[in-house]
Amino acid sequence: SPFIPDWVLLTLIYWMIYSPKHVGFTVTWICGLLTDVLTNSLLGEHAIASIFVAYFTLKFSRRIRLSSGWQQTISVCLLLTIYRFILFWIQGIIQKPISNEHWIPIITGALMWPLFLIILSDSRYQQGELKS
Repeated sequence: SPFIPDWVLLTLIYWMIYSPKHVGFTVTWICGLLTDVLTNSLLGEHAIASIFVAYFTLKFSRRIRLSSGWQQTISVCLLLTIYRFILFWIQGIIQKPISNEHWIPIITGALMWPLFLIILSDSRYQQGELKS
């Protein structure tokens, strides 16, 4: 369904923002390749798009982490847009038809980010990992 957010990408973004020393390019690349395999996509398609998102997330992680909730949501929306645009570009190169539904996970992901942030932050707090 096109309305399902990119949960794997949202999880990677969260951990790159809040624990950048533990989640980096290797984990991102592996998750991207697994997404390619599980979605029957061109091998490397999601991995490449995820690496670009990882680069920008890690580069601006401190700035995003210190932002307010709505500013984080805008940042995540931009990261999701980069991801979707790279997938769009790759799919255009291989001449795979693309529908307008391709862009919907950006909106659903951005809408889910505040709830996602609360759930993952709460789980980190319960495990005693949350630091100020």
